[in-house]
Amino acid sequence: MSFNGVTPPGAASRGFDRGWVREPESRGGLSRYIAVARDHWRLMLVLIAFVVGAAILAVSLSSKTYEAEALLSVSPVSSNDTRFDGISVIRETSVPGRDVETLARLVKTIPVAQAAANSQGVSGSPQALLSKVVVTPIGGSFLVSVTASDETAEGAAALANAFASGAVTVRSAQFREQVESEIESVNAQIADGVGLPESTIAQLNERLASLQALRGANDPSVQLETQATVPDSPTTPPLKLIIAIALVVGVIVAFGGAVAVDTASSRVRTEGQLSERFNLPVLARVPKGRPGAGAAGTADAYRDLAQAIAVLRRDPHRPRSLLFTSAGDSESRTTVAIETARTLADAGQRVLLVDADLRQPTVARSLGLTPANGTGSVLMGRVPLEAAAQELPGFRGTLEVLSGADADSAAAVVAMSPAIIGQLLDAAATWADFIIFDGAPLGTVADAVPVATTVDDVIVVIRRGETELSRLARLSDLMLRYEIVPRGLALVDWPRRTRTRSDDVVSERVPEGRSRTPRGTSSVPDPGTPRTPRTR
Repeated sequence: MSFNGVTPPGAASRGFDRGWVREPESRGGLSRYIAVARDHWRLMLVLIAFVVGAAILAVSLSSKTYEAEALLSVSPVSSNDTRFDGISVIRETSVPGRDVETLARLVKTIPVAQAAANSQGVSGSPQALLSKVVVTPIGGSFLVSVTASDETAEGAAALANAFASGAVTVRSAQFREQVESEIESVNAQIADGVGLPESTIAQLNERLASLQALRGANDPSVQLETQATVPDSPTTPPLKLIIAIALVVGVIVAFGGAVAVDTASSRVRTEGQLSERFNLPVLARVPKGRPGAGAAGTADAYRDLAQAIAVLRRDPHRPRSLLFTSAGDSESRTTVAIETARTLADAGQRVLLVDADLRQPTVARSLGLTPANGTGSVLMGRVPLEAAAQELPGFRGTLEVLSGADADSAAAVVAMSPAIIGQLLDAAATWADFIIFDGAPLGTVADAVPVATTVDDVIVVIRRGETELSRLARLSDLMLRYEIVPRGLALVDWPRRTRTRSDDVVSERVPEGRSRTPRGTSSVPDPGTPRTPRTR
């Protein structure tokens, strides 16, 4: 048994096609980042622009820094040279590079910093000056780099030279003190050396002569190799380099932000979220804007939707019935149903708009109608369809509305079945070309199941930023349970794009059981076929 040419659920279970809904896939690796970038590219652009802008602003507000470099050299004393016994000089070692490392540690000390603070052109405490200087051994050489930074070019050069010269000065002063101390020690030994062997006395005199030759000299192991010159330009990286680095950092931050938003999102915002869940065509994208208020994009979207519906009617002697449903109550489902009915009626099609959301009927209120009877009374058999339906003014009989608000609505919710819906369709078939149901949200309640299992087509309305993914999953589960195959999706508050062969579909595939309209077949009745007059 069938109603209005539609087989009720269970009659063709073996042919039911579940391919319209996709199994959730875990996105990982490169594919996840590609999908996230596609879905959240606007957010990523904002984050990248913010990071780059912040970097440019920081560079423009920061003070310039200059760097200057002086070089010290090490001449290590032979470990066999007895002249420097007891004197702290840098000696040769078997460890390569140990001598320059020793000098580098000796340069960055408080005594050297105090000597630098007393130099001309240098100001600041020894501790503050130490923070502006970097001392680095140059590998594979006898050189030590003394690099100073300052807000002025002259200050950087003066500070580098002050530390390099200060190191030589401090080391030389220590050297001379130690030489004088050794001379006093040898003189004391000679004075107290009565009775010592002549050979010992001779050795002491020889030692004294060598020390006196060193008196007043500088530390022979440390020399100033090159003085620092005034730098020509600051060491701040070029703006192009700053922008390049900021772009790299911005991309990383943008991807992190997009992944966080994608993970935390609980509502539909992108077509990527839909393509992961559905293998269904997008019948229309309705942009933001109140219908009938001069929003050309909105009117075009409803014309696209009406055309997608009109081409489905291939039999001019039989009306096409369809249900608009949604995942929740805030999806603009009723608005889509009303505007689709208006658009079809404007094109000369005879349309019956049925409010099938009997718990929260809103069609009559939205259209400014005050009906005496409605869908509940018709379904309960108390009032015939001809008496309950109201003509909408301005459409010359091409659009009639069956309101859902009446005294029998509560009883009709319980009594509603595919058989009763089939009887309503049969009653409307004598005059209507299209029968449009505004049904309850299947993602929230199952009230619209009898309608969904009886009509020719089911269209799911999804509103960007409002449709919850969890309710959309419940809607899919319920449709699968009752073997309902939706015709496609109507997206509301959606950005419109330039139309291409692939732009208007989440999938090109038509679900099994829903046939395509043959090419060249018109949905408009043959002019030679007389329309059945509407009688009341």
